[in-house]
Amino acid sequence: MHDCDLIIEAIKENMDDKKDLFKRLDGLCPPKTIFATNTSCLSVTEMATATSRPEKVLGIHFFTPPPLMEGLEIVETILVDKNTLETAVRFGKSLGKTVFVVKDTPGFIANALMIPYVLNAIRMLENKIASKENIDVAMVKGLGYPIGPIALADYFGLDILYSIAKSMYEDTKDPLLNPPLILKHMVMAGRLGRKTGKGFYDYDSFNA
Repeated sequence: MHDCDLIIEAIKENMDDKKDLFKRLDGLCPPKTIFATNTSCLSVTEMATATSRPEKVLGIHFFTPPPLMEGLEIVETILVDKNTLETAVRFGKSLGKTVFVVKDTPGFIANALMIPYVLNAIRMLENKIASKENIDVAMVKGLGYPIGPIALADYFGLDILYSIAKSMYEDTKDPLLNPPLILKHMVMAGRLGRKTGKGFYDYDSFNA
């Protein structure tokens, strides 16, 4: 990677691991190289300070699954320079994405809105207000969402959802971001959603 113009990391959502990766890349790559993170919620500014080029570090956040989702968040820190930001925007558009720029805040745009929504749906399920099927069908048939929040949580990965929610809650102390106990228990039990075949729903075809 020593001669790359742009490097986008997409390792697990752990700040120490991401900072360590950027430190190592910083020693390998020339000053021209732009470093980007695909983080869903972690501070891009903190990652940037782990390098000698904070003005060339920003977020390029793809949505899941990247080949199908048109949106692309470009996360702007207070340290990034104008040329780096413009280059990232051009890069995103060259992929055919709809690009939107957001300041470096917990969850950026999409997850700042989506995570509380999904957590609230899980709380409704936890409090037996409605079944998971009825919660999902209410949002799909009632409000025109393409997928219900409980099914979305399973698709997203309950471990990822839990990790993002915890990180955002630690940063903001917003009670809406405090993960419900049932979500913690699902993660502890290894029921992580579609990727394990069991989450809030069972996926009989997982191993087919």
